[in-house]
Amino acid sequence: MPYSLLSSQISKKFSFCLGISISILSISAADAANKTGDNCGFPSYQDTISSNYQGQLFQLSDHYPKEFPNTSKPWENWNFKSDPQAYLNKIKAYIFAGMKEADWRPGQNKVHHWYHMPWVTMGRRAREGVRGLNRNADTKPYELAPTQSKPQQKWELSFYNNYAAYQIGQIWCHKGKTGLKVGEPDLTKTEFPEGSFIAKFVFITGTDKQLPFMKGAPTVLANINETIDRKSPKKVLPVRLVQIDFSIRDKRADSTTSWIMGAFVYDSNAKQGKNGIWDKMVPLGVQWGNDPTITPTMVKNGTKLKESVIMGKIPDYARRRLGYGSRLNGPLDFYGFSCLGCHSMAQWPKPLAKIPKGKTEAEKMHYFRNLKPDEPFQKGHISLDYQLHLENAFRNYFRNDQSAQADD
Repeated sequence: MPYSLLSSQISKKFSFCLGISISILSISAADAANKTGDNCGFPSYQDTISSNYQGQLFQLSDHYPKEFPNTSKPWENWNFKSDPQAYLNKIKAYIFAGMKEADWRPGQNKVHHWYHMPWVTMGRRAREGVRGLNRNADTKPYELAPTQSKPQQKWELSFYNNYAAYQIGQIWCHKGKTGLKVGEPDLTKTEFPEGSFIAKFVFITGTDKQLPFMKGAPTVLANINETIDRKSPKKVLPVRLVQIDFSIRDKRADSTTSWIMGAFVYDSNAKQGKNGIWDKMVPLGVQWGNDPTITPTMVKNGTKLKESVIMGKIPDYARRRLGYGSRLNGPLDFYGFSCLGCHSMAQWPKPLAKIPKGKTEAEKMHYFRNLKPDEPFQKGHISLDYQLHLENAFRNYFRNDQSAQADD
């Protein structure tokens, strides 16, 4: 679809939304920026937000660097193998720097400039307009706790450093100079450079009665569905932080996948520090490979994973949700998988359902290969270099249908 036509449709959508949620006569320049984006012309969101909500709206951070960055990468001096605990503590401090002052809105951070992915404002996982969260797969009853009798919504915010954002700009903001249509993604630019740092906040709905381990967790407001039904009306409601993920393109992992991934989870018993309740996000683990030769049976019989480390002290709910053969996997991730295993499936043009298939261990181990950044999960496809959020953006662009069903 030509980008000009998409922009026209978005403009009509925005006019409709503004007529309901915000007085069009009093809309400010900041409100306009929230809607239109400020660099490549991408919309920030397409939600209709109740006039009862008077707080801040989400603004897309899409001033993607036009020149390749040459900034420092301090994590290169932190050893994820010899001292994973210290490594994860430093990574968390890096992600948290400036966040409290920015009200935990990464795009407004003045210490580290973070960016967002365009083209995720539609479809099954459409971005909402208060915090910029995208809805992901719901958690089924009893997945997280024996008290969880109801399914819960899961909402996520991914954000990118300048190295990763430079590549996002190469994909989306070529403005037709490469022979592509304006707004059409450049599929030759899908490998992310060394130094790319991506983080993600993962939130969930649910009361203390449903999820007692989440009592006191960091909470934000977001324009989410009133019920578990994705077609139900939107309403500004609280969601609570369960998990923080990160991934880094690091040459020290070139012998496996070239990516290091890690996660933090909420622990109600952890100490609270200068960042308030957010400091109760404790290290879960770090992974730099899928251990493709180690099966769950081997782990059960005493073999230790070589490319994944789980911290010794983690909440019980998170330990119960570890991945295949105890690989790193967050409590809100697909059960029985791994961080790298799931992301290795990012490809185009045929996305795959993110659930390992097969009955035997040998069959399932096909999903735990150490693929290189330019190596697709299936031959004949284009690798998206472990970037599932980019896959969702491509799905939205090429399907060009707000009712498109994105695979969970």
